[in-house]
Amino acid sequence: MALAAAGPFASFDVTDGAQQRDISPVLEDAIYFDLNLLSAMGVSLGNPVFDNRHYWNEEQLNASTLTVDDSGGLSTSDTTMGVESGHGAEIGDLLYDLVSASTEVVQVTATAATSLTIVRAYNSTTAVSIADDATIGIIRSEQEGSDIGGDFSLNPTVRSNFTSIIPAHDLLVSGTQIARRMATNELEDFVARQLAARALELRISWTRALLYSEISASAGSDSVYRTMGGLRYWARSASGVVDSTSEATGYSDLNGNNKSVVDKGVFPSLLAIGTDLVGSISGIDSSVRRLRESDTTVGYVVQDILLSQGNMVQVVVDSRVKTGDYFMWDAGKSELRPLDGRGMFVIAARDFADAQKRRVISEMTLEQRNPEAIAYAYAKS
Repeated sequence: MALAAAGPFASFDVTDGAQQRDISPVLEDAIYFDLNLLSAMGVSLGNPVFDNRHYWNEEQLNASTLTVDDSGGLSTSDTTMGVESGHGAEIGDLLYDLVSASTEVVQVTATAATSLTIVRAYNSTTAVSIADDATIGIIRSEQEGSDIGGDFSLNPTVRSNFTSIIPAHDLLVSGTQIARRMATNELEDFVARQLAARALELRISWTRALLYSEISASAGSDSVYRTMGGLRYWARSASGVVDSTSEATGYSDLNGNNKSVVDKGVFPSLLAIGTDLVGSISGIDSSVRRLRESDTTVGYVVQDILLSQGNMVQVVVDSRVKTGDYFMWDAGKSELRPLDGRGMFVIAARDFADAQKRRVISEMTLEQRNPEAIAYAYAKS
């Protein structure tokens, strides 16, 4: 008895003589066979890139803090504050120390490249000492009828990533299978099940590339491989939060790395862990951990964790995350995108002596915005 045809996959006919066929519309659903990392962050097969080196502009935010650069710090009566160059403060702005227990607000009355003249204890707040290297918050303030002021416009950062040609194994229909008097739906189902298996293999390869792929030195050629950079590459190369301290993946560890990311202006939304860290996450106090009983990720209950900085991260368990590793970032700033027309396709390979063979290939890249706000941790338990 023939197996039931495997849904949309059966629409592909390996014997039609086509040398290349785009099958991404047919196989896109195969990405979501289980709720793993790819389904949590999404894959934009309908939003292709158009060159094997993909560029994008990333807008920069003007500084909302400045750093004190004043040997010995400021006493409660000092009215000149040494600061790092490029501070961004202007006359009239209010400043306050971000350190705990400081309630003083000061006002800027004059600016220079590396110093500010300030009025202390603005509106009768209590003057306190300010340490060297303190991080100071800026409250912008403009005078009525004021001029346009200084130009603090920032040029966008231009980033790029290569596309990677990521193959699956081949489809193979032997001469015997073709010659047999098989019912049409049975032959279609045979091809369909192979297609489904190849799509799952691609999903595994995509996930590994997303996490750990390293960028090649050039765009490649017929003798040099071209590879894209994954999350770990972007975290390392863009001065992201890289935590190599061996320790348990508890609530304090997550909060420490989360705060480092939040301080860069981005609130993480996703925490990707391997199967080895499920117990560590489950051991976090249930008062900050929410379970969604209806959803599972690779056999585990999906969890959300409320972190101390106020953001909720969805925990995704994916077996492709290495033992002891986790990634925490805003998944909305990551996008796996195909090269136009090469998201997933079947191409004729050299036929065996007694078989027809088709290769399943994809060409993808990772567009990663704000990579400095990726937290990558390893050697965890």
